[in-house]
Amino acid sequence: MNMPATFMWPRGMGDRRIQLRIVPPNAEWKVATQLEATSEPFMYEAENLYYFLDSPTEVSAHELHVWDVDGAKIQLALHHAGTVAEGAVYAKLAEAIVREFEH
Repeated sequence: MNMPATFMWPRGMGDRRIQLRIVPPNAEWKVATQLEATSEPFMYEAENLYYFLDSPTEVSAHELHVWDVDGAKIQLALHHAGTVAEGAVYAKLAEAIVREFEH
């Protein structure tokens, strides 16, 4: 989801905390987002409207690959017609590009 194109918001409330509950249509679907996960399943939060709007969110049956770069968590939500092994190879290549950019 592209948050600015998906949600409406009231003026003058940009500093308020936002909660978003996502209800996937089946157990195969997962969520990939930079929004903060809460203790409640499929409930996410943003400290304010600006962080919320800058947090694209994927809700689908995707492969999620995660790695850390200098203390930052990088997530790659991957859709492809290949095998799980091919997806892992692609994710490693993407990770190498991210790590090279950091240097």
